[in-house]
Formats: sequence, C-alpha cells, structure tokens
Amino acid sequence: MSKEKAVLIAGGYGIVGEQMAGLLRERNPNQPIIIAGRDKAKADAVAKRIGKAKGVALDVTRQGSVAALAGEISAVVTAVNDSHNHILVETVRAGIPYVDITRWTALQRKAVLRASLETITAPVVFSSSWMAGVAALVAKKLAEGFSRIHEVNIDILYSLKDKAGPNSIEYVDQLGTPYDVFKDGEIVSVKPMTEPRMVSFPGGIETKTYRFDTPDQMTLPVTLGANSVSARIAYDDKSSAAFLAFLVRVGIWSILNRPAFTKVRRGLLYNPGEGGSQEIVVEMTGTDTKGQPCKTSASIVDQSGQTHLTALGGVIQIERVLGLNGATGAPSGITFPEKHEDIDLALSILKAGGVNVSFQA
Repeated sequence: MSKEKAVLIAGGYGIVGEQMAGLLRERNPNQPIIIAGRDKAKADAVAKRIGKAKGVALDVTRQGSVAALAGEISAVVTAVNDSHNHILVETVRAGIPYVDITRWTALQRKAVLRASLETITAPVVFSSSWMAGVAALVAKKLAEGFSRIHEVNIDILYSLKDKAGPNSIEYVDQLGTPYDVFKDGEIVSVKPMTEPRMVSFPGGIETKTYRFDTPDQMTLPVTLGANSVSARIAYDDKSSAAFLAFLVRVGIWSILNRPAFTKVRRGLLYNPGEGGSQEIVVEMTGTDTKGQPCKTSASIVDQSGQTHLTALGGVIQIERVLGLNGATGAPSGITFPEKHEDIDLALSILKAGGVNVSFQA
C-alpha cells in the first residue's frame, strides 16, 4: 500500500464493511484502505481481495487503536457498533473525518453529546439513519418543493431472505423498547410495532407497516424543519410483522427481552439469507413554495439488498467528507447525511450503484 493516507473501515470484514470497501475501491481505484477488526487474519483476507489495502487488528472495546494509526488515516468509518465511543473520541481528537453508520437513536444521541464535548476540527457524520442515510437523502430531495413540511413517513419493506450482519441482532433487541419521535413539533415517546398503516410498495406488495426506531425520526425534524417524522417497517412475509406486533402489544416481547430468552428472541427475526431486495417509500406532506397543500413521495429499490444499500450510503458519506469524485467536502463539525452539500450528486451515486430512486408528484 502507498504512503498516501487511508480510509479506515472498522468492521471492514463484516458483510456491510466488506461491501463498502469493495464499492469504495471500484469508485476510487487508487485510494488506500485499511480493513480493521478484532481478527487480523480476516482483515488481511479482505484487504488482499480488494487490493491496495492492508488489514489491522482493532478492538472497539479498547482504547488507543485509532490513536496509534492516526498518522496513516484520512478518514474513519465505523461499520461495527462503537458502543464505548472510543473510536469516535480518538478520531475527533486526531482531527480526522469520521463517519458512523451503526447506531440506533438512543446511542446516536449519546454519541452526538459526547462528540460535542470535544474540539471538532474535521467533519463528524452521524449517518446511522436508515441504510446509512439513504432514506434521509431522498427526503432532503423531496423537501426542495416545500416551504413547510408537515409530515414525513418512511416505510420499509424488509426481505426475510436478505443478508444481514451481526449488528442487526442489536436492532432486534430494541423492538421492545419505547423510543422518541417528533410528532406535531413535540418530542413524544412511542412503542415499536404499533400504529400500523397500509402502504403499497413498488414491487407490488401492499401491507401494513409498523413503527420502528431509526435516527431519521430525530434528525429530519431538525435538518428539514418537519413537524412529524415516522418510520415504519414491514416484512415480505406479511404474517411475520403481524405476529411480531402481536407479541409486542400483549407484552410477550417484554418477557422475551429477558437475558434467559436471548437466543429465542433473536432467532425470531435474525435468520439472514443469501439475498433479497430492499424497498423503501418516503412520503412527504406540507405546503409547497406557492403556499398550496402538497403531497409527494419517492420509492427506493435496491435489488442487491439492504447490506448493499447501506454500504453504498456509507461510501456516499466517505466521499463527502474527503471531497472525492466531485464532492464539495463537508465542513468541520457534527453533521447528518441529509446535510450533504450536493444531494443530486449523492443520488447519482445511488443510480450508478444500481439503485432505482423514483419520484412521484
């Protein structure tokens, strides 16, 4: 690998991390990459496959790993949960651009607070919104036709055949935990798998979606000024979502949340397959630039699945912070994916990656 500084991907040999490294290599043939994780042999194997890369041992639960490599790094992206914020703090203190794609809402809020206690001299992108911020990017594009946004709905169709990494297990564990959203301009607590609504997805499935915790519901009200933002999820097997909603509603899921039932709880939803498509519908209502009521929507379809879409979302933010491939370059400070300086450029990267984004008036 050359002496040029490298993009370090923590969790780089995981399902999302390896795809991100591969996509980054395709788009930036000469960009050095460091594949980091606890198992150096696995990191070395991925580094060998993508080329112009090296593997390093990195344990996110221990301090000092990033600090020791700071002189070699141009940016850090976490594709594994940095629950102790060691990577975050060391990256910020070294003045290195940082991109995170792994946190659910409560953890992201804590990380934003922790980062704000430091002197920030580089971009710090909290891009854990759905699919590393892809849904939020599309919402930002929809918002261009609005003077005021009343409501944003993000509806997700999840294929049970799709690939999924180990971090998905931690999302499963959050299904019994209430979380905060903006509703009519106020922060309120809601329960997962409640308040269903019927949605038609672009692939032809019409089904009920249920409330689901994603950071978009806290960032979009701030960045777009939306009064209400709701994310909901359904599965391509309609009975799965209904059954899960039933377990939550009658309190059985609360019992399953106990440590003794960890294996059973995770087995209900974490059974990754070999691949399936990811479909998302983003709907926005409000007032247009002429003061008239307005309702519009967009659909996102990635036939390569949710891990590919997440990896592509991560690459968009990496190129953003480094100013690669025409990106302006994000300013120093805390930012979110939908604050991307050129939304059209971001959408063009999705298109080049095989993602179909369609806008409906």
